[in-house]
Amino acid sequence: MTEKQFRNEKLYLVTMKMAKALLKKGTMSADEYKQIDMIFLEKYKPSMGVLFSDVNLTVLEKREICDMEGVKECLKSQS
Repeated sequence: MTEKQFRNEKLYLVTMKMAKALLKKGTMSADEYKQIDMIFLEKYKPSMGVLFSDVNLTVLEKREICDMEGVKECLKSQS
């Protein structure tokens, strides 16, 4: 991995961590988050960062529900 590729990996991951924080706060909608993810995937072209990309937002939303409600309530809501 070159220095530029490593830099791009870091920039993508940090940017998306900030975006995810805004999404969790409700400051950003899921559609806006998805757009930002696509924009920064194109801009930084991370080779490993795509493994962490939240392309499937329904999984993210379910995970947030589980984090907020606890395991038992989460399992009830998904069944």
